[in-house]
Amino acid sequence: MPAESSKANSEARRVARLGKELLDRNPGLGIRPAFHLLGGPTSEIFHRETYQIYVSEGLAARTTDAQLSALIAEELALSVAERGPIGNGQMTASRWSPIDVPIERGGGTFGPADGTRMAELARLSPRRNSGPALDPKLSRIAEHPLDLAREILRQAGQDPAEVELCRNLSSEAHKESPRRKQLTAIK
Repeated sequence: MPAESSKANSEARRVARLGKELLDRNPGLGIRPAFHLLGGPTSEIFHRETYQIYVSEGLAARTTDAQLSALIAEELALSVAERGPIGNGQMTASRWSPIDVPIERGGGTFGPADGTRMAELARLSPRRNSGPALDPKLSRIAEHPLDLAREILRQAGQDPAEVELCRNLSSEAHKESPRRKQLTAIK
């Protein structure tokens, strides 16, 4: 295995570990996103609704665990703030509404739906939140993502002041990029 691949795997495990630690110690967030490492030297961090958080290899490589945790906590807070206080079985808030396409699940003119059609059905169907609702104690601060990020770090036993110490990194990492637009479907 080449050294670059090994380093990328190590960074991917680090991002996943830090994200999982924050989520495990903050069950009241009501979300469980997957954490992904994007290759490349740029500094980027962004989320896709409430189910995916992307961190670039360049950002992970230039941060300490405390800094990266603060950046992930901020991204979790932004994701929660965009979603709002939604509970079990309710529709998630989304900027994109599905196209109203008549779809038959099976037995239509051309027979039952194949794998491609089932994937299309899943993509066009409104997403449902399968997780718990946002903890009422957190919902009052969820409208202020930086306050929520500090609370996420506090509950994880980390220094909430890292949020302020990472403001420059965060500003740089949140700039628009082609990858962010592509992966989050922003037009």
